[in-house]
Amino acid sequence: MKKIALLVVCLSMFGLANAQISKGEHFLGGTVNISDNDGSGAFVLLPEYRYAIGDRDLLGLSIGYISRSVPDVSYAVFHPNYTRIFPIEGSFFWLLNGYLDLSFGDQERVAPGISPGLGYRVHRSTVVILRSGGISYDFKADYFDLGLNTSNLGMSVYFRIGGQ
Repeated sequence: MKKIALLVVCLSMFGLANAQISKGEHFLGGTVNISDNDGSGAFVLLPEYRYAIGDRDLLGLSIGYISRSVPDVSYAVFHPNYTRIFPIEGSFFWLLNGYLDLSFGDQERVAPGISPGLGYRVHRSTVVILRSGGISYDFKADYFDLGLNTSNLGMSVYFRIGGQ
């Protein structure tokens, strides 16, 4: 019983040690998705780089390509963002992501927005983030979106690259 208690304490301390994101860390992640739902397919390639400008602040940039069959569109995406982290306990944290969604091609879009998420630092080199819908406004389409549907739920994995 003492060994199990010691193991739990050690694992808890390991989690606490990995919870923080430190200034100067670099992360690489993004989205790759191929889907086909009743003839409505999509291909998404959206790599993302993030840099920790502080212990709770990250700047990021995604540049990628999206193609959808219904409607038949393809476009390039440029997506700068800023993320603020709010530690919960151990390796868990809430986050609030502010972004500017710029799309060029068949679907042009200029849409600033914010979206919440829940993160977990699995290891010193790996962070998993669960995202939900957010709030955005598309200036090109004059459209306000609350993003409150299940298609806006997602998970991302980021890997720490290089040294600090």
